Amino acid sequence: MVLKLFQRTLDFQNIQIGIILAALKKVLVLIINYKKIN
Repeated sequence: MVLKLFQRTLDFQNIQIGIILAALKKVLVLIINYKKIN
């Protein structure tokens, strides 16, 4: 029971980390493209 709850929490954290990493990648791409233009 506790293990299942723990697993679900880990899955949720992994999803959050994935979203954050995806956002950071987009920001990096935008910065690189911005620097290329200027």
